[in-house]
Amino acid sequence: MTEVLAGGNRAAWYPIWVSVTAVPAVRGDYPLTTQEERNAALDRCAKLAYQAVTSNMKPNQPALVGRRQVRFEGIPTGQLHQDGSSYGALPLNVKPDPIDNGAPLRLYQRGLELELVAQVQVAAAWAAETGAAGDLMLSAALHRVDGDLAPVRVVVSESSFQHGPAGPITKTPAQITANLAALVADKHEAVSTAYALVADLLADMGTHQPHVLTPDGNIRLDRLDGSYRQALTGWDAQRT
Repeated sequence: MTEVLAGGNRAAWYPIWVSVTAVPAVRGDYPLTTQEERNAALDRCAKLAYQAVTSNMKPNQPALVGRRQVRFEGIPTGQLHQDGSSYGALPLNVKPDPIDNGAPLRLYQRGLELELVAQVQVAAAWAAETGAAGDLMLSAALHRVDGDLAPVRVVVSESSFQHGPAGPITKTPAQITANLAALVADKHEAVSTAYALVADLLADMGTHQPHVLTPDGNIRLDRLDGSYRQALTGWDAQRT
């Protein structure tokens, strides 16, 4: 298990992750057979990640070898395949209950929603970079990497008293097919696609709907505090 700077291991510090797997209908072709090509691909993906709603999907060096792919570890962790397919995973904001030590862990909904938007955008950008086209098949899943089966409680924000029911994270992925060209051309299309994915994941955990994403592709900025707004590096508030 990867060690973290403050001691312990990654699973203890980041017990729950969200991943997005993307597969284009019409495959692309990107050179990923040498170390130089893999390094160049990772650098290019990092530049694409800066154009997403947040830059949290910016991959870290070094580029790791994989068959017809480049891999990267850390936060985020993922794979970029030469045909435009990809896999990316990010840890979620999960904290103990500040009042009751025996209460279930809190999974904060705002972070889940914004991370999914960035993951969708970077997956689409990579697919388009390889020359892929047509529809993009996306699958989002939650992962309990610490192996604990204890229930968690979805909370819409760190300052909210709106609590969902306590229960295990869903083991069923959420899936959707979206037009690749539309995802790349319009951030609102990526938001509405992420909305559909996160709505399904939350529904499986007893939560009615996303808190900051809207089905028509907007982000409710009034529900984000200053730190979250500052993180929206790739979002034009004037269009909301």
